[in-house]
Amino acid sequence: MAKKDLREESRRSWVNSEGDMTVEQINLGCQLRIADATEAMAKNYVKLQDAVDWYKKQYRKASEDRERERRSNQALRAVITKMKNKK
Repeated sequence: MAKKDLREESRRSWVNSEGDMTVEQINLGCQLRIADATEAMAKNYVKLQDAVDWYKKQYRKASEDRERERRSNQALRAVITKMKNKK
């Protein structure tokens, strides 16, 4: 008896098939296909999580840059005011 791929066999119309697959083997093939589909969905979810992490990191970095620029501008304004008051 030749070895058959349970995933492929579970895709066949087993009601009309001439094969010697049992219901348990067909169910196992279905479960394997479900597991494969779940893993494929999980890959997309992981990519999405990575993208969210990257955007959060970029947002934090931009916020820190804005705050640093705000403080720098405030300090420069203070220097300009002191120079104007010296005259």
